[in-house]
Amino acid sequence: MFLRFYILFTTPFIILLTGCNTLSVQERIAQAHTLSPQFKSYTHTATGVMPLYAFVKKQALNHKTLRIYIEGDGYAYATRYAPSQDPTPTNPVMLRLAALDPAPNVLYLARPCQYIKNTVPACANNQWWTTHRYSQEALNIYQKHLNTLKKAHNIHQFELIGYSGGGTLAALLAAYRDDVTKLITIAANLDTDIFDSHHNLKQNPYTLNPAHVQILDNVHHRHLVGAADSIVPARVVRSFLSKQGLKTLHTLKIYPNITHEEGWESVWRDF
Repeated sequence: MFLRFYILFTTPFIILLTGCNTLSVQERIAQAHTLSPQFKSYTHTATGVMPLYAFVKKQALNHKTLRIYIEGDGYAYATRYAPSQDPTPTNPVMLRLAALDPAPNVLYLARPCQYIKNTVPACANNQWWTTHRYSQEALNIYQKHLNTLKKAHNIHQFELIGYSGGGTLAALLAAYRDDVTKLITIAANLDTDIFDSHHNLKQNPYTLNPAHVQILDNVHHRHLVGAADSIVPARVVRSFLSKQGLKTLHTLKIYPNITHEEGWESVWRDF
């Protein structure tokens, strides 16, 4: 399978500015724990790669199928041109949705350096939440973490749910693993060519585009978009689906009055 390395930006990532940050890092971490009282938090480790912060339901790792929620890009930029000092999200959308999931087999994985930036030396380099967040290196981190979970807990298959940039990585994982049976993305940048064009962004040579790799046939798709989302409009996902050869009617759901960050909890309860 041929994976094209290519695009995103040398111009800083305007779309990550999804609201003013009024919370300190400590407050953001405390907020995450308040949102997920039924989860145990811990730092998940895999040999040879960056650790990832995780929240897991008590009995989740006893199941043959593990449902993994992957967080979005978080607080990546403080201003249009200045990366933030810490990518821990101010609004952890994916953690909020994971907390609503009644299934027992739920694990939440943060993105590199979120919640643990000050304890990981590699996070001194902000590339992990800027230029390299959709890179081969970032993908390899998740590959190794999933492999570690699979081996340590005798897990047979994964269901991946990704929000925004977490959906980008979830789709890439689904293309390269034969143990992913379900892929759900929410407001996800699934065709970075179209996304870049929409935001007038320059190409980034480190970015991997999910639209340029074929998702395996055994993966069941659902892709959710907010009609009021100006950051990842529906045409980004439609382009991905077209390039995948998938029928939009059966795979794409557009929700009225939902933006990139706001409104997902109201529909996730019934999803």
